[in-house]
Amino acid sequence: MQYASLLCNNQYSTTLKLFKREMLIFSDRCANVRCHENAKCDDGYCRCKEGFEGDGYSECRRKSEDRDPCARIRCHPQAQCEYGFCRCKNGYKGDGYWNCQPIHSDLCRAEQCHQFARCVEGQCRCLDGYEGDGYQMCNIIPGAGFTGDGVSVCKPESVGREDTTSSHAFDPTCGGGCRIRNAECDRYTGTCKCRSGYDGDGERGCYWNCKLCHPSAICDRENERCICPSGYRGDGQTFCEQIPVRQGKFDHQCIGFSRNIFLDPFIHK
Repeated sequence: MQYASLLCNNQYSTTLKLFKREMLIFSDRCANVRCHENAKCDDGYCRCKEGFEGDGYSECRRKSEDRDPCARIRCHPQAQCEYGFCRCKNGYKGDGYWNCQPIHSDLCRAEQCHQFARCVEGQCRCLDGYEGDGYQMCNIIPGAGFTGDGVSVCKPESVGREDTTSSHAFDPTCGGGCRIRNAECDRYTGTCKCRSGYDGDGERGCYWNCKLCHPSAICDRENERCICPSGYRGDGQTFCEQIPVRQGKFDHQCIGFSRNIFLDPFIHK
């Protein structure tokens, strides 16, 4: 009994010491934590005081409802901040933060622009009477440079308003039709453009668009088609799959034996 009592007392004493040590550690979690002057330690973590915001350690700035979102944004010298994001200025391209390079005219091709836009000084710009980014969108400006009843007819007055000569007059037939093969007249702009599936400006040439071909296919511009290479089958545009190779047959038997012999058709021909 005396031994059991001693054992219980020792276990109780040890448990009590561990409990006291845990309580000490818990109460001293902020002892070695250094917070910002406008922050306070809470359970070992720094949190900015009321009216301030930040990480609580290196920064706690006063909150402001009308604070400029671009105040702390650093953009590239050829970029500007808009609503907290950096965008390269007109005539430049890049991420707006570390890179903004000049856009050269050879980087802007007609096929990159919207059908109601043209490549001007390296950028796609919407035609007169349209508005948008010139690449993905060019919408009609209501009542701007268009004539018609607004129900069945609504077409641009002219491509160039400042010049009223016949050479700039809007012609929905493109002067009687397009001269380039695989080009068609855009009745909204009065200019020729390449048909779907062809690259070019519609005025000097329209070529078969090899982007329509499957990655494994061969582009035949001359015959305007996509061909799957040897050993593949498919239409060349939507798919090109490899033709399975026959691995051999168990169709040869040796007389007098009870088992078949495997013959490789590529070796035994």
